[in-house]
Amino acid sequence: MGPVIRQLVNSSAFKQILHLSVSRLVGQGALFASTLLCARFYGPDSFGIAGLVTSLMTLTAMVISLRFESLAIVAKSHLARDAYIGLAYFSSIIFVCIIYVFIFVFDRVYASVDYIYYTIPIGAFLITLIQFILPAQSANGYHFKSVSWATQASAVATALMQVAFGLTHPTSSSLVLSRIVGPAIGLTVASRLIADGLFGARKLTLANTRRLSKLATKEILYGIPASLLSVISFQSPIYIFSITNRTGHAGQYWMAFNIVFVPYMIISASIRPIFLRSVASDRSATRVVQIVNRATGIAALVGLAVFCVAVLASIEAQQFLSDSGWSAVPLYASSLSLLMVGLIIQTPISAASSTLNLQAANFWQNLIHTLVRPTAFYLTIIFSGSDLYGVSAFSISGLIICLVYTYHSLRTLSIRAGGTPGTIGK
Repeated sequence: MGPVIRQLVNSSAFKQILHLSVSRLVGQGALFASTLLCARFYGPDSFGIAGLVTSLMTLTAMVISLRFESLAIVAKSHLARDAYIGLAYFSSIIFVCIIYVFIFVFDRVYASVDYIYYTIPIGAFLITLIQFILPAQSANGYHFKSVSWATQASAVATALMQVAFGLTHPTSSSLVLSRIVGPAIGLTVASRLIADGLFGARKLTLANTRRLSKLATKEILYGIPASLLSVISFQSPIYIFSITNRTGHAGQYWMAFNIVFVPYMIISASIRPIFLRSVASDRSATRVVQIVNRATGIAALVGLAVFCVAVLASIEAQQFLSDSGWSAVPLYASSLSLLMVGLIIQTPISAASSTLNLQAANFWQNLIHTLVRPTAFYLTIIFSGSDLYGVSAFSISGLIICLVYTYHSLRTLSIRAGGTPGTIGK
């Protein structure tokens, strides 16, 4: 083992990442197994409706905290960090209340809104807590075990709830409800940390809020749109299938999405604040480039390994999805694994985009994803008549964009640091 690898393995950041990854793999393993099992209780149509609602929850979650938690990770002082975390809680709560008022008014004035859509704001708040705010609170290393256990408990509770609802009342509403009740139960493990964040929000003054909001302008202008575009590009097949009244196909895509991407998103969201904190704490531009290059090289190897595992898992999943209504899921999942390789490779760059001053590049990359991937998906289906070819075009185009963005970002960082453009791992 070389000195660089030994230093990496012995670092506190690596140990935190390993602990978080293992614990989340346990929780996501339970959720993965229960999702496959639920295919026996719920039909593709139920999964399609639940997928659409869950997608809207995720889309809302990208906005409500205004990404203040990202600035908390790189803050130089404990006071600034606590203030940004408090702002993230405050902003999330305010937005949830505003959205509930909007839904209520729309329901009463314009049209009757299905009660399932009333779950979107609270679901978005829970997603924001689990994937963004709590990991940011644990980035200093003091609370990462508590957050790890909370996320694992949320996954396990969600798995149990959706199976329980599947046995007793298998509808799209109960499937959505399980994605709310489960995380709510799991987050009780981190109730003290959540209380600290809410207390920090109460201590905010108007002057302090204005000052910190001005400092966060760039992150708000670029980070939020980039996150929204990322979700839209991921979920665009669900939107297209739903608009064209093919809810069953939307359900099969969402099932494949859960198999391939949900574990990756949960784990990467946990790793992101730790890696971002590590990069932000290093003052040397050359050293930062070396860290990012090395992490990208490791991510490429991990991506290839995960691709092989995902394909094998998709094949094995066929025995649980033998019903003809789910026959396309393993094929969708295998195709989506290609896109996951690209996402894993670019994870170090995306995770540290705020610190590396790459917010604009990250925004344009997500905009290109949002324009190209759905277009490739839709046009391929029109000309080939095959949904599988459409998903394959969706994934391959995304993989190419990820690779181009990663190379461009590494080259930009190397030029800034005065190194050789395009070098990796030196």
